[in-house]
Amino acid sequence: MYLADNHILKLIEDSKVIEPFDKKKLGASGYDLTIESIILPDKKEEVDKYDLNAGQIVFVSSEEILTMPNDHVGLIVQRNSSIRLGLAVAGPVYQPGHRTKVFLRVTNLSSNTITLSKGESVASIMFEKLSCEPSKPYDGTFSDEFSYSGIGDYHDIKLPSLSTLEKK
Repeated sequence: MYLADNHILKLIEDSKVIEPFDKKKLGASGYDLTIESIILPDKKEEVDKYDLNAGQIVFVSSEEILTMPNDHVGLIVQRNSSIRLGLAVAGPVYQPGHRTKVFLRVTNLSSNTITLSKGESVASIMFEKLSCEPSKPYDGTFSDEFSYSGIGDYHDIKLPSLSTLEKK
């Protein structure tokens, strides 16, 4: 069951699951994440503002750092305003024990140019309490990730095979 605002507030007070925390960003069933920077994946350059053209993809990092308690998961959900603009926002499930900055992939599905800016929100996080603590909390490759590592730049990390397409 997803947590309501009063339970999210208690979770944040008890375990510092989101830092920094701003009560104004707390909704009825989630917390709005704030863009800290827009990451241009081809250049690995971070900017505060970017005009995202139709079909283009960027990554964004959040201001917030998540520290998931061992009995909760965090689920990234797209904000309604982002959907209506024509954005598709993707983010992972944050497992129990995971500590990281949030990185989201943002794709412009519209035919318009959409400006993304530092301080805006394109996604929220919802929390769910597990039936019990897992036997082993998350201790994976992407724990304690606080800076963007790039697409396909995980050479020493076991991931599904990647191959480069030839440009024609």
